Amino acid sequence: MSTPPDDHLRWLAARLREATTVVAGTRVRELLAVFREDGGMQEDPPRVFVLRSCPLIKIDVDLEDARSTHDAEALAPERRIARVSRPYLAPATMD
Repeated sequence: MSTPPDDHLRWLAARLREATTVVAGTRVRELLAVFREDGGMQEDPPRVFVLRSCPLIKIDVDLEDARSTHDAEALAPERRIARVSRPYLAPATMD
């Protein structure tokens, strides 16, 4: 098996750094600057987000004070994130 070219490794390392900028305590507006909601069927509020610069990189997010389904303010810009998973690779989900 051959080693990936250095430029591929640098690009992937940059995407990983980008994905790990979102941590517990980050505001939703900061999350949505780097990630977008994943496609497909999701809970309300949405829980899976994909990196804008590489839709194969995803995170699972729990919001602070997340109410049950149909919370109109679920993705309010000032709401904070309670928990974030480690970034992971998964196929793109289409609507």
